[in-house]
This record gives sequence, structure tokens and C-alpha cells, in this order.
Amino acid sequence: MKKTSMLLGVTLVAGCHHLATSQDPWAMTQQGLTYQGELIDQQHAQQLVCSRCEIKQQTTLTPLGPSNYTKLYIDGQLKALWGETYKPQLFVPNNVGRTLIPLKAGLQANSWHAQFGDKQLHIYSAQPQPVTLGAADYTIFIAPTTRSNRFTYTLLVN
Repeated sequence: MKKTSMLLGVTLVAGCHHLATSQDPWAMTQQGLTYQGELIDQQHAQQLVCSRCEIKQQTTLTPLGPSNYTKLYIDGQLKALWGETYKPQLFVPNNVGRTLIPLKAGLQANSWHAQFGDKQLHIYSAQPQPVTLGAADYTIFIAPTTRSNRFTYTLLVN
């Protein structure tokens, strides 16, 4: 009995260690996107030290002004996107190109309302919000308004 208990204890400790070390290093917090606990923003994404990462910049010109997107790919798969636009909308790349999701100001301060197909979603600034679009799971983070003419957000592919 004692040997069985010891074997079970060693197995549980080894299993817990594996779970603790195999977690995704990417996380969305109330400050924004983090990699291994370090905050990564759109301006510093190019300086990210990640051997499997590739950063791509995209600018879209609109009558209201340019929209800037920074996309992070890991092994060729989209992992994160930072967007800065003149209009409150989410740009979500997908297999068919992209999806633009317009946002409307919510009833409460720093809140936004979005329509995802048949789903309605309320998103609050500085609060990570999980959402499923099609078959993909994302976490959306809308930065608190710092400049009245710019809308900034981060999208993490889970």
C-alpha cells in the first residue's frame, strides 16, 4: 500500500509539473497582450524575441485616414493582431480574407456593442473578452481611449 501511494504521489507531481510547463506563453491581461509575462504592444512587436515568430505590417487607406495593423504569425499561423483605426471596428483575418466587425458605443462608459452573426456581444475597454468567430476562438482587448480620433485593439487567437 505504501509503495502504491508513493508511486501515485510521484505520478501526480510529474503530471502537475508537465501541466505547469506546457502552458501557452501568450495571454491577454487587463493591460493587453503578454508573452512570457512581458507586455507586448503594437509599437514593440518587431522587437519580440521569438524564433518561430514572424511580424507583418499592413496599412489600409480609408477616407477617414490610415488603419494600421500588425500581425504576429507563429509557424505560419496567425497568433495575434494589433489594430489602430479611425473607426471603431475589428479587423479579423480568416481563411476567406477578413471580417470587419463594426462596433457601436455601449450604454456604459468604455463599453462597446458588436454583432457577430446572430450573437450580440458587449465588450468593455481594458477587459479581455473571449469570443468565437466561426470555428476560431479569440480574446479581444480594446484599449482604453487615449486619443479621441484613434481606436486601438488587440486580438489573440486562442
